[in-house]
Amino acid sequence: MFFFVNYIIGQDTISSQPTSCGCCPSPYCQAKSTPCSTNSDCECLMMAMTGGGMCTDTVMSCKDLVPCQNDNKTCSAANTGTCQPLGNSFFCLCPSTHFGPVCEYRGTGTDLTVLETILNGSLTNYDQTVENVLNRSNWTNMVAVVDVTGSMQPCAAAVYKWLKLAYDKLNSIKYYVFFNDGDNKADSLKVIGSTGGIYGIPTTNLNTTLAVMQAAMKNGNGGDGPENDIEAILFGIKQCPTCTNLIHIADNQVTPRDMILLSNVTLPVKVITCQLNSYPVNPDLINIASRTGGSIHTLQQDIINLSGIPVNGTIVIGSSTYRRTVNGYVQIA
Repeated sequence: MFFFVNYIIGQDTISSQPTSCGCCPSPYCQAKSTPCSTNSDCECLMMAMTGGGMCTDTVMSCKDLVPCQNDNKTCSAANTGTCQPLGNSFFCLCPSTHFGPVCEYRGTGTDLTVLETILNGSLTNYDQTVENVLNRSNWTNMVAVVDVTGSMQPCAAAVYKWLKLAYDKLNSIKYYVFFNDGDNKADSLKVIGSTGGIYGIPTTNLNTTLAVMQAAMKNGNGGDGPENDIEAILFGIKQCPTCTNLIHIADNQVTPRDMILLSNVTLPVKVITCQLNSYPVNPDLINIASRTGGSIHTLQQDIINLSGIPVNGTIVIGSSTYRRTVNGYVQIA
């Protein structure tokens, strides 16, 4: 049995024999691990899916890792899912008959009719903010952090459609993070910084990207109003440290529960507001952009100088006016 462990992004994947793996249970570790990086914490481990090697962090103990099934490909008792690496663990891509992080539930999960009708072209009247913003921007080398809870299906579909049309642009979105605020976890169990329901995937294969997005949607629908936006943003930065742009496809109708973590964000966040409709832009989303040196983007506007506005200064977004205070932006009209 092999284990999925944390990728060290940017290191080369190399060919290796089973005996050169690092943190695997016996009898597979009969030889010394193979160095693959100047980082002394890294070793070359055998990959469960391919049999090749990957350079990975092995500081953690083997007992802290989560195993796949004996065939190294499936990850539920019913052998219905396919393992995909996710940080220090894994999640499952499930067949249509099951859903859940390890395909533990029988059924279809969250209804994805809206997503499917947008992707197949039969529904054209939906929120197209994402497509408009991405089409008029020249960002490259992006990590995209996408809220896929509840009514956010149209916005998630729009991101995927744009990626599919722009797939020949090699410097566009490099890594996707989809988050659903806890995989239907009880609201009382949601802890800031570790709520979960976060799914990440490099954009090297469009079909797999879509499957991961669908898995994130099926496995959780958000629950209470506040969501784990910053937790998901931090996950994206960690998984794609070479990405230079971070876009956050955010639900304007809800407030992040974990704004206290915002000081840990190391990239400017370009916030694309979805579900705006006739409502004003959520001040918390403006503050995410402002405090990270990022920007706010709506269907009609790109506001890029939020952090440069002085305290007590104002800005108009849509039909609403906001004032910058020492504690952030507040709506005043």
